[in-house]
Amino acid sequence: GLLFLTPFFILKSISWSKILFSINSEVPFNQSYYLMSLSETRRYIPGNIFAVAARISSFEKFGISKKMLFATQVIEMLLLLMASSVVAIPGVFYLRGDIQNMPFPFNFTGVLGELIFVVIFLFLAIAFIFSIFLIRKKLLSLHKSIKVGALIDSFSINILSWIFFGIGNFIVIHSFYQLDIYLLLSLSSFFVLTWLIGFISFVTPMGLGVREVVMTAGLSPLVGGPIAATAAVFARVLLILAELISLILSYLVSKDNKATKYISYWHVIVVVASSVGYFFYFTYYSFLKHANFLTGRFDLGNMDQTVWNTLNGRVFLLTDPNGTSVMSRLGVHADFLLIFLAPLYLLWQDPRMLLMLQSAIIATGAIFVYLLATHILKNKNLAVVFSISFLLNFWVQRQNLFDFHAVALATTFLIATFLFLVKRRYVLFGIFLILSILTKENVWLVVFFFGGYLFIKGHKKAGILLSVVSLVIFYLLVAYFIPAYRPQGDGHFGLSYFEALGNTPFEVMLTALLRPDITTSILIKNGGPYYLFQTLIPTGFLSLFSPLYLIFASGDYLINLISNNIWLRTIFFHYGALIIPFVYISSIYGAKRILAWDIP
Repeated sequence: GLLFLTPFFILKSISWSKILFSINSEVPFNQSYYLMSLSETRRYIPGNIFAVAARISSFEKFGISKKMLFATQVIEMLLLLMASSVVAIPGVFYLRGDIQNMPFPFNFTGVLGELIFVVIFLFLAIAFIFSIFLIRKKLLSLHKSIKVGALIDSFSINILSWIFFGIGNFIVIHSFYQLDIYLLLSLSSFFVLTWLIGFISFVTPMGLGVREVVMTAGLSPLVGGPIAATAAVFARVLLILAELISLILSYLVSKDNKATKYISYWHVIVVVASSVGYFFYFTYYSFLKHANFLTGRFDLGNMDQTVWNTLNGRVFLLTDPNGTSVMSRLGVHADFLLIFLAPLYLLWQDPRMLLMLQSAIIATGAIFVYLLATHILKNKNLAVVFSISFLLNFWVQRQNLFDFHAVALATTFLIATFLFLVKRRYVLFGIFLILSILTKENVWLVVFFFGGYLFIKGHKKAGILLSVVSLVIFYLLVAYFIPAYRPQGDGHFGLSYFEALGNTPFEVMLTALLRPDITTSILIKNGGPYYLFQTLIPTGFLSLFSPLYLIFASGDYLINLISNNIWLRTIFFHYGALIIPFVYISSIYGAKRILAWDIP
């Protein structure tokens, strides 16, 4: 927990240095970090609660006026408020579902419970809008040459800091009482919400006391009142300890004139450290699931058997679903990547090798998200936010924990494919494109749109060839090869999912395209709008500002939505693997479009 809470304070210091930079003040970061950390500790001393005076007196020596320092602290407070309001949104929904189960006197049911939910949600919205208004007003009165880009950087860093704050609190309380890992996103966000509620009770440092009461109320339905209260106090103690560690680090950094140079790499350090942390945590968690018999034949057992058989000369073979004969894996899916994973079993012939590999490759996806966002946005701070968001995405985490599937690796491969395409690194583009299509037959539909992208960008022959070949191969796989390798040739196993549209793959495709009335009816019946809501919410609906890139995922969107198999639309499995990459790609371009707006 301290590994997340300490960076929370460090990131706040970096955000403050960006605010100073926005007013053209060149304060060395190693000095800014120490002076801010030192002044912040003054709020624990009676009479110096807000640390405003201490901050002003510390930074006056750099030639910044008292008026300017006071104004920048107001802006800092408003940016913190805005960022926490954004990160706290999932926490409000958690509180809404939790509020009826809270102990007396916090339990509210019916209209009163809904009213409290609406009030809290409106508070977040008003806080966000009010903060924007005040910041704009302050900027106009402060400095005509203020660097707005630096304030955007500060805001994105604050978003990241609150993510660390939420996860840090989750881990701290998880070490005290085991929490459900599936609640990581909602509880982490809820902990930020507790700070926000405590913030309005500004008469105490950091909402001391108020935050603990709200946290106790929110955790009580999960762990019981006494444990929740103790855990809340424990989290406060660890937060103070993390701030003390940050203060010590700031003092050491202030004595090193080379520290600023090293700090310039903080983006890469955060992304790599977060990816490594994700890898170890989810590897451990998936190993733990396996050790407790929570993995199964479908699908870890199938994958393990296929890889092991391939290593031992029975290439791409496994036991059929009925357990009566041996069949080709091609009778289920065209995930030929399993063949190429067989050499890994020379190192360790254990299904946990696949679980570890899956966590490693998915974790690497965050690095590719960072590289792509950096390339497109030219803003490393926002790139870090997108990267961390990827690791926190519940679609990503759920598919990571649902046994092993080759297509789960395509989430990372497709992000890398797009990255190297836009960077015109065509050899690497080809390598990752091949890796992607080896994970599942559905990827050929994505490849079709890569061909279209190449065509639009001027590579007309290559684009047409890629699109035509991909459609032909996809159709041959689902209509002929997969059914042919089924036991007794009993047809494609997934065809029954689409019986309302036809009895053959060709009929299904034709009806879906030529009968929009039937297709639309099924989409609405199957909860299409809510499914879109679920897939887009992890990036704050930024995809809607550049939705064209979602067309790459339209094949899987359509398959999942017109299917009568409800599991294809839930977050518990791996069926979002080919959608996730393009949610992030479109969100990054959406952010680029927003940043390009000329707001008066």
